[in-house]
Amino acid sequence: MAIINNIDLTKLPLDSTGFANLRNREQIYVDKTGIIADFASLTGTFFLARPRRFGKSLLVDTIKDLFLNGLKNFKGLNIENKWRDTTYKVIVISFARYSMKNAEELKYILADELLQKIGFYEKVNQLCPNYNLIGPGDLLQKISEYIQDQSLVLLIDEYDAPLTYHLDNQAEFSKILAVLQNFYFAIKELSTKFRFIFITGITRVAHVSIFSAFNNLYDLTLQKKYANLLGITNDELKKYFHPYIDYAAKIMSMPVEDVYAALKSRYDGFKFAIDSNETLYNPWSIIKFLLSPEEGFANYWFESGGTPSILINYLKINRNFDIWEYKNRVFNITKNELTAKIEIPKLTPKMLLLQAGYFTLCGFDKTYIKFSFPNSEVEESMLNLYIVINNLNITEKTAAFMYEFEEIIDRLDIKNIINIFNLILNDCASPKSHFFNDECTLRDLIFAIIPMHDKIFKLKEREYLKGRSDLELITRKTHLVIEFKLTRANRSAKKSLEEGIAQIKSRNYGKTAFLSQKLFRIVLVASHTKKRFLPEFSCEVVD
Repeated sequence: MAIINNIDLTKLPLDSTGFANLRNREQIYVDKTGIIADFASLTGTFFLARPRRFGKSLLVDTIKDLFLNGLKNFKGLNIENKWRDTTYKVIVISFARYSMKNAEELKYILADELLQKIGFYEKVNQLCPNYNLIGPGDLLQKISEYIQDQSLVLLIDEYDAPLTYHLDNQAEFSKILAVLQNFYFAIKELSTKFRFIFITGITRVAHVSIFSAFNNLYDLTLQKKYANLLGITNDELKKYFHPYIDYAAKIMSMPVEDVYAALKSRYDGFKFAIDSNETLYNPWSIIKFLLSPEEGFANYWFESGGTPSILINYLKINRNFDIWEYKNRVFNITKNELTAKIEIPKLTPKMLLLQAGYFTLCGFDKTYIKFSFPNSEVEESMLNLYIVINNLNITEKTAAFMYEFEEIIDRLDIKNIINIFNLILNDCASPKSHFFNDECTLRDLIFAIIPMHDKIFKLKEREYLKGRSDLELITRKTHLVIEFKLTRANRSAKKSLEEGIAQIKSRNYGKTAFLSQKLFRIVLVASHTKKRFLPEFSCEVVD
């Protein structure tokens, strides 16, 4: 077992094979079963949209276990004293498995899966010899008289996966939509056969084409009562994971309070109801960090598929959509826009980014609802997405120079630090690029390109009492704080340098964190006209 200093890493539930296995292995389960009981006790069709990597599949498996086995695997959980139901035949369909199939393949696979899970293979030949030639909805209609009322529970995960995968192929999209409409219409017609129906996905398109058959679809997506159904609250983080965070603090030579602060800045901030009082951590990123704290506060959102196919395919279609337009901004929308009945192909860019998890709700007033980036991990992912979409890659020469970066930092070689940053600009920035619009955008490009590994830990916008630092690079020996300044038409390089020195001194960047490394603070000035950092206007701040 992976036990280090009495910390058992096998108890962290990464890529669990299901709720029952998680419980049998005594892995950590953030108990959401009290909230599950609130809607699973009801009869009807329920829908929940959440971004990727928030635990929708584990939620579906938890509900499956509850209806299939009762309270067998729920000992000690909040639902134990609230659940009084019996057990049922449970049908689980995960469309993520079939997202790449065309309409004909999907029609056959879905019909075949329904027959397997309902248990009608032995009767299928007499009921419908050519069942693979008709839609899954028609098949359901044919076998419905053999199904008892209120005997089935239907759980559908990632309902929108086949549609979003084919978003850039309108002909195939329309055929798949027809197959799914046929399926959901039959489910509605046979609603008396189902005790409970639960559907999850990334996009919230309730009450439009695909779900138009359902007269009473209970949409949990924006309801305050269910806002914390997925994700980890601040209290839950401390309750379930404090020993692991304390262990991470020791590994990183950081005060535990600083680790909590960094986790909040990096992975917290999601809010799924307009008037919710709490923000949520991305559970995937938290677990990944706790498994490998020596790697620092890495970007697990982008690396692990935080960018869904709907966003990638949308960008293929809408070549003129500049995602940089949505960088570093807070947007206002009306409540009607937020709850509008929108078809998937008609999603606006900002609503798509909201549903994909790149933006989150952050406030509201009488007229407008505000949304923005939830945290620095997602903000960085937006930049990474921009880099990938526009094929902005560093050259082999720059990558080779990066291998020496730890030594360059440790000897405070400002000249070569500037050389590396200028190589990044030469490789990735064009004269018309957005990277020279402001210091933050310039810094974000540098931050995104510098690799995070066990030799260099990077951090941006670290919060201090009097402000936020631009960029911090930490090696085993050195803690380097960098303040970026960009010249303007009315601000010379010399003036920019002077302002940077005054700012980094007055705000005490780097003075209270990372106790074991030697602290250096530098100011680097970039020219908005020359599109590069100026070695003659840079300095080490000496107190």
